[in-house]
Amino acid sequence: MAFKSVVVNSAVDLKAAIETFAQSNGWTLSSGVLSKNGCYTMLTVPSTRELRIQNAKNGDFTGVNIAIRYSRIYNTVWPSSATVYMVAFSNPDIVWITMNFDVVKFMHLGF
Repeated sequence: MAFKSVVVNSAVDLKAAIETFAQSNGWTLSSGVLSKNGCYTMLTVPSTRELRIQNAKNGDFTGVNIAIRYSRIYNTVWPSSATVYMVAFSNPDIVWITMNFDVVKFMHLGF
């Protein structure tokens, strides 16, 4: 199990932190897609308020291969500073993210 804590100031910062952490724990980043052992996950920042995670079969992010649902961290106003805790597990391969801001507010995301 690997652990890292970082401070982010935007959804773009959060995306970069997650991608860097995942790569340092055996995930491959290619054309914006993180992959490991048959799991294909794409992180996107569709707006300044949202980080979105989508998955797809065989890394094909088109048509019926894209998962119907997606996960996200969304704030109407992004916090000026948030502490992010990232944990990577193996067997099964999981990356879990907890974002804390305003002392008592937490958001979680995993793949």
